[in-house]
Amino acid sequence: MSGMSNFIHYNPTKIIFGKETIQKNLKDEVPKGSKVMMIYGGGSIKKNGTYDKVMTALDGYEVTEFGGVKPNPSYELAMKAVKVIKDKGIDFLLAVGGGSVLDSTKFIALAAVYEAGDPWNMTKMNKSEEEEPTKVVPFGAILTLPATGSEANMWTVVNKNETNEKRFVGSPLLFPKFSILDPETTYSLPWRQTRNGIVDTFIHIIEYYVNDDDNTSVPDRFAESLITILMESAVALKKNPNDYVARANFFWASTQGNNGSLGYGIKRQDWGLHWIAHEITAISNADHALTLACVVKGYWTHQKERKASKLKMMAEKVYGVTEGTDEEKVQACIDKTVEWLHSVDMPTNMSECNITKEDYIKIGKKIDDFYIKECGMKGIGSYGDITGKETIEILNLCDF
Repeated sequence: MSGMSNFIHYNPTKIIFGKETIQKNLKDEVPKGSKVMMIYGGGSIKKNGTYDKVMTALDGYEVTEFGGVKPNPSYELAMKAVKVIKDKGIDFLLAVGGGSVLDSTKFIALAAVYEAGDPWNMTKMNKSEEEEPTKVVPFGAILTLPATGSEANMWTVVNKNETNEKRFVGSPLLFPKFSILDPETTYSLPWRQTRNGIVDTFIHIIEYYVNDDDNTSVPDRFAESLITILMESAVALKKNPNDYVARANFFWASTQGNNGSLGYGIKRQDWGLHWIAHEITAISNADHALTLACVVKGYWTHQKERKASKLKMMAEKVYGVTEGTDEEKVQACIDKTVEWLHSVDMPTNMSECNITKEDYIKIGKKIDDFYIKECGMKGIGSYGDITGKETIEILNLCDF
């Protein structure tokens, strides 16, 4: 009988949650006398008042601003920040923004003190011991768009635009020293960004949940409750963007769904859906949440015999499907997931990602070239056997 596998729980990030926490807590978290680089995106933090709150809290510190981080953060921009850090002797980084800003900051924090050549080496799946990052510039975070869990996990994702590659780095060095989560900072988000954050979190959760492990009741029940909270929050926030209760529930559900704890004890986490979506984003620069939503139906349809037990469970526990055969419940889970995505105005057809059938072949080749040839894996997915061939089959199932 299978059950939860052994695991080690480690998360040193200090979470500071709630209203007015920037004003009340930030000054106590940034080390006194630090030369701070504040990293942010396109300027929304200046429009919603977050920038002013941060600068007031950091009065007396030497602060260098580095803005312009875009969705799907780029290696090229990160290396520009690295140069500024070295030129100015900056010794603390503060990410103020969403997942892309946090991911950029994490990569910058490693790259600024990396001593094993090109920092892109850190993204290799099978790095040599010398290529592993060994130190980091200390950093904290103020999250303004929940979606990826970067505020409380040890991962970062970065794009190399020159070669259309999207890769990730994982290291215990990448846990932020602290993360401030004030739901009121998200009031000004347009529905599209709120929706993207909800969908991104949803897909992260199902990568843990829809597996073939039995008797993993704690992570399973936890995942189901978080999915339900996300769905309830989506309904409330679509009606009223300033619903503090819904914002707070979404914020904390996103952190819990993305910080890795749902994977504790799960032997066959999947992530194949993510790796395929990453390659779509690398080619098209489409929103990460959009690419995930457009892959999920095809992925589950291709893998539904293997994932039948959990898809059936999700149909029953999340969607309340009580009638029909097991096969009908499995299909109901797929169909109702697509229905829910449409209910939050999220497209699910691959044509929305601005890629073509010819791109499917390129994406399949990138799966083979990176995961199989470069990393030495048999393939991706729960069983590690989805190659470029199966990836193309999955993408063709996404058109409907």
